[in-house]
Amino acid sequence: MRLGDIAHAFVLFNTVAFMLAVIVDALGLLSGVFALSGSFKKHGFCVTAPATLANSHLLCFYGDTIGALAVAILGRSGARSGTKGVDAVARSSAGVFGHGVAHLALWNAGGAFGDVAAGPRIFEPVPAGEGLVRLAGLTVFFGLLFRSVGSISAPWLHSVLHAATLSLLVPPRFSFTYVQTALMLVASVCELGRADKDIFYDVHALMVSLPVGFFGWLEAMSCDVFLINMGGHAWYDWSIWISLIAYYFVARYALPQDGAVAQKKIA
Repeated sequence: MRLGDIAHAFVLFNTVAFMLAVIVDALGLLSGVFALSGSFKKHGFCVTAPATLANSHLLCFYGDTIGALAVAILGRSGARSGTKGVDAVARSSAGVFGHGVAHLALWNAGGAFGDVAAGPRIFEPVPAGEGLVRLAGLTVFFGLLFRSVGSISAPWLHSVLHAATLSLLVPPRFSFTYVQTALMLVASVCELGRADKDIFYDVHALMVSLPVGFFGWLEAMSCDVFLINMGGHAWYDWSIWISLIAYYFVARYALPQDGAVAQKKIA
């Protein structure tokens, strides 16, 4: 078993654990230090300064736009140089930008889902045109993120299925939890099934796939303690492209390009 396999197995465990924690907390079964932050439970995100231009959703858009540009430049540079292992970076720029645009849309819609509706949207009296626009937007959102993972063989099929589920069946304040669960589970399962695993697979799993789940816990547990005053959910978004940039420099300048350790495994 490789280090990357261990990392992705933990991602699966951590993602399911987070989802269950959110569900159990919503049922009122968690209390004290184990309870999630009230602001996170209400809005589904840790939202900073909701009535200002420093709103967490806008901070996500600002940061993700910058991050997407940086990732695109680095990915193109790595591809031109023939550097191995940076294709994952090159594929991610559109997904990072799309993620930011999604937060811009959330800001435009009000960004505080917990105050809008408690139940699934399928029960909302929404005009057909508005529902189709939302479904199309979510399909593109999921698609750009799924296609950044090269091992996902049918990214747009996954996108349609998860966009429909999120659009119709998931209560709005659980949108973040559903998106994280869908993306992380599909990505890690597909990555574990890869046949071309090498040291770049291991390092990418450790530096990019693994950290984001910890930021989910940080947001949910510490929102009212301190994170709400420091950017809130923006740190979750930023952690993704910051991890990609860090991985790029490690892959290009610190890892061997000759494949000498490509087959190294853990006993």
